Amino acid sequence: MNPYTLAWMLLLLFGLINLGMAWFFLRPRNRLNLMWLPGAAVALSYLLFALFPGALTLLAFPILQTLAFQALLRMTTSHK
Repeated sequence: MNPYTLAWMLLLLFGLINLGMAWFFLRPRNRLNLMWLPGAAVALSYLLFALFPGALTLLAFPILQTLAFQALLRMTTSHK
């Protein structure tokens, strides 16, 4: 199998897993209006890899996902 095809398949799979995890995290809190944040992070990762296929853009995927989940945690948890 072509490594480029394998990279796309894994990127799509991990993107779907991350979106599913965000959905399961936000659904009990009734905050599904924040699904745009992980969706934007996944879409940006796909766009970066489509425009500039390579190892650096693949490494950007976990960084973008980490930043998106950190922002979700900050938005959903209340610090009093």
